[in-house]
Amino acid sequence: MCLKENVELSIQERILRAFLDLVILRILLHQPMTAYEIDNALLKKFGVKRSPNVVYTKLAAMERKELISCAHSKHGRIYSITEKGRKRASNIPSIIEEIQRSAPILLG
Repeated sequence: MCLKENVELSIQERILRAFLDLVILRILLHQPMTAYEIDNALLKKFGVKRSPNVVYTKLAAMERKELISCAHSKHGRIYSITEKGRKRASNIPSIIEEIQRSAPILLG
């Protein structure tokens, strides 16, 4: 892997770490999932393998903030987005715009 690819991967990992809650909300907009399924969706989309504890910890925090809810099934805990989570997810385009405006100032 060349230096440019390493730098790009590092930046993507940092962005994913910073905005993991928003990424999870976007994933759950499509359908409820288990933590394992969410982790696999993250791996498929970003190619970054995270410790399962990272996802579980984030899901617990999001549940406390009432962005997601959890139901128990024979397949384990199934996470769904709440109305509050949908409202937060609807703000993602404006968050992206703010990042695009702020990045040159922060890094320039």
